[in-house]
Formats: sequence, C-alpha cells, structure tokens
Amino acid sequence: MSSVTPLDLDLPLAERQAERRQRIMDVALEVFARPGRRHDDIQEIAKRARVGKATVYREFGSRNGLLVAVATEGIEDLLARMVQAAESAGDPEAGVASAVRTALAFFDERPRLARILLLEAGESRDPIVAAYLERYAVSRSAAVALFEDSTVPAALSDRPRGDLIDVLMYLITGRLFYWVLTGQRTRLVADAETLTRAYLGGVMQKG
Repeated sequence: MSSVTPLDLDLPLAERQAERRQRIMDVALEVFARPGRRHDDIQEIAKRARVGKATVYREFGSRNGLLVAVATEGIEDLLARMVQAAESAGDPEAGVASAVRTALAFFDERPRLARILLLEAGESRDPIVAAYLERYAVSRSAAVALFEDSTVPAALSDRPRGDLIDVLMYLITGRLFYWVLTGQRTRLVADAETLTRAYLGGVMQKG
C-alpha cells in the first residue's frame, strides 16, 4: 500500500494541485494493476487519495482518462531514462547494455505499471498505445543518432538504424511480457546481460 502524505497547505496552489494529481495517480497505479478491476475503482481511489470522486473526474475526465494518465507518465519516464542511459554510456555497445539494464530495472521497481501496460489496459488500450508510439518516435530519433556509426552485419547494412533500434525494443518487450504472464517472480534485471549479448551478437556483430 502506498504511503500518502497530507497536503502541505502552506504550498502555493499550483504545487498543491500538482501534489494532489500525483497522489491520485500513485493510488490509481496500485488499484488499476489488480486483476479483475471493479466498477467502483474510482470510489476506492478517491477515498484512498483523500479526495472526492468529483475531484478525480474533474482532474482526469473519466476512469479511462486516469488510466491513460498513469500509463503515459510511466512510458515517458521509461523512455527518458533509457535515452539518458544510452547517451551517457559513451559508445553504441555500452549504450545498448545501459539502456537494456535501465529498462529491466525500471520495471523491477514498477511491477504494477508493467501489468497495466501489458494486461490491464482494457478499453484504454488505444490511447495508451497512441501515447507510447508518439513518445517512442521522439526517443527513437535520439537513439538513432547514437548508432549511426555502429558496425552491423552486411546483411543488415542497408536497414535504417531505426529498424535496429526497434529490434532492441522487441527483445525487451518480449522478456517483459513473459515476466508478467508468469507472475513476475524473478528479477528482470538478471537477464540484462543475456539480452544485451543476444542483441549485440545478432545485430551489431559484437561478441
């Protein structure tokens, strides 16, 4: 259960509103990630976040609006961390290793978010996918710039570097999906080296 701190009434109004919004989203992350969500989710979220249902609806528009906001925040955080990790690594090979480890560690720390993104989105799936694709396009462009000078097998030399970035995301997403389906009983980050070696060996001809 999340620990929810009281609002500091000495804070400026904008900061209090931002804190309240984040508090609602933190509670919603826990509630939405539970299997078999109920129709009274918003009532429970409002109660646990210590706000009225009307406040939740005013802030997010609908139950789906809240779910999309929770998922989108997680997507933005994940992609930003991966790009930062790759950019800080110094070279493409180290960038791949750092990005993979960062992504897997991110979901180890946020298993509820993984469930929401992969299993629990329901009718909110389309706007969540749209939000992901929009933000991924920006992150993909940043990643492509890091890999322009990397060596790839001759058979792949004519493929756009963006396609090769996509393959890395497929590997990460596939491992994540299997982890969620099998109950999230292991640490994802333990597989970081295996995924990195598979990618570097198959796509960048690194040992």
